[in-house]
Amino acid sequence: MHYILAHQYNRSSRYYVFGKPVIIYSTRLAHVYVGVKGREIVNGVSCDNPAQAMFIADLCSEFLRLGVNPSRISVIAPYSAHVKTIRSILIGTGITCNTIHKMLGAENDIVVLATTRSNDCKDLGFMNQPELLNVATSRQLMKLIIVGDDGETFAEGSVTSKKIYDFISSRGSFLSFKNTS
Repeated sequence: MHYILAHQYNRSSRYYVFGKPVIIYSTRLAHVYVGVKGREIVNGVSCDNPAQAMFIADLCSEFLRLGVNPSRISVIAPYSAHVKTIRSILIGTGITCNTIHKMLGAENDIVVLATTRSNDCKDLGFMNQPELLNVATSRQLMKLIIVGDDGETFAEGSVTSKKIYDFISSRGSFLSFKNTS
């Protein structure tokens, strides 16, 4: 069984993501890291990660099913190719998806951050920039869910990302999700 976190919308209820049973439970944890198995796809100067996009779509579907207003959810990613993929999956849901740069100055109750990158070199691309990570991890009013790789790209990609990863995982809010379908 896999676990996903929702913020005070339901208690210990069973739902399905990728056709697999999951438990969504309320929590006071404001920051969550979810490791998703899947590799990046380099597309010119941009990158995409379909596994992360599918997980985010299922996560957002569950929030909507629990009655969360779509205007209270924002999805952000560093790469336009990844944003395009996520938008195409979320079409018609009312949930916004933009690049991190376009989220500058904006906030929302729930922010889902897709890190996109997942590679053996532990290269985060321009997510290595502390300023970009600062914007990406400070847009939420209630909950930040970072959807990253299940390996070490985010954990060891940069000094700043490692600090964020360590902060979140030290509080027991690190989850690993593998699509076994």
